[in-house]
Amino acid sequence: MKIAFVGGGYSACVSAINLKRKYPNWDVCIFEYNNILLKKLKATGNGRCNINNISDDYNNYNDDKVKILLDKYPLDKQLKALKQLNIYTTELTNGCLYPMSLSSENVCKILISFINSLNINVKYNCFIKDYYSKNNKIYLCDDNNTQYEYDKVIFSNGTSASFKLGCQKTLLDIFKNHHYAVSLFVPNLCPIKVKENVKSLFGVRFKCQVKVYYKDELTFSNYGEVIFKKDGISGIVIFNATVKTFDNFNDKNYKVVLDVLNNKINEEELLSMYKLNSDPLLSLIPQKLINYVYNLLKINPKNINLDDCKNIIFALHNLTFTFAGLYSLEEAQICRGGISIDNINLNNMESKIEKNVYFIGEILSIKGISGGFNLKFGLITSLNLIDNL
Repeated sequence: MKIAFVGGGYSACVSAINLKRKYPNWDVCIFEYNNILLKKLKATGNGRCNINNISDDYNNYNDDKVKILLDKYPLDKQLKALKQLNIYTTELTNGCLYPMSLSSENVCKILISFINSLNINVKYNCFIKDYYSKNNKIYLCDDNNTQYEYDKVIFSNGTSASFKLGCQKTLLDIFKNHHYAVSLFVPNLCPIKVKENVKSLFGVRFKCQVKVYYKDELTFSNYGEVIFKKDGISGIVIFNATVKTFDNFNDKNYKVVLDVLNNKINEEELLSMYKLNSDPLLSLIPQKLINYVYNLLKINPKNINLDDCKNIIFALHNLTFTFAGLYSLEEAQICRGGISIDNINLNNMESKIEKNVYFIGEILSIKGISGGFNLKFGLITSLNLIDNL
């Protein structure tokens, strides 16, 4: 049996290793666009490799169909699979799981060592530009028009996110021609641009409740750190909002509302603090944000009345910014989009459209929030594939 993986990322390498262990006599090959494997994995978790998360809550993803796979491969099975790859994990903040070495490079070395020892063939600097089926075989065609024949092909090629770390080409147009439901890749887990002038807030960071509204309907709410850029907002909580909302990134009817006033204070209390000849906001929020609020409300802090205090408190609970777009692919950790999960048989990851064609990992339309959830998805799709081949 001859098996090909298109794309040499995390899910492909894990799958190839486990497949070769299961069927030592099978011919397994990985086609990789770059000159090395696992280029994106090496950079994940700021080099520490946030490889999983203790949570199996399907609400951490943009599609509840992932629940089928999470129920089939709960955390204990995921950790067992990692240990079989000599990857032992430790939990840090927010349930995030990292290798005990806290080294992405070490994880890559472990996986590549298995690939080498199992004699898994790897074709580097090879972009598969098309494929077709004939006589129950799958034929891959590369940029040089060289054709390769396989019994089964697994597409695990990545997206355009962080394209400096991966492939700048995708097969989405080809998959469309093969009659798959495909959504274009758009940046995700990335900062957002806002219409308001926030240059004066550049570099300001604080923790607050973040809410996203679409036409006055609440679509996202979470607490976390917000970081201002010259023309937008960043931070993990903002990244996660891009996965769970902003479904149409060209639609400007989204509002991001920040509740930056964590403590409860009323207007009378605030006014009495001003009367002490000190600015009470200095003990509540960063100086740049104080100036922004005063300018926004056209308030002179040296001449404050009760109505001013009421407006300040309201503004701090409801600091509102208008969504103007997503940041570019260069600043995105993942891309939303890809092959619709509805085209995939979740019993074995095989295409519902073509026999002997499979899809795993980030090429699929299911995406998770930050914190190891996308590598978790890559792992469970890999396990589901191998268990049923």
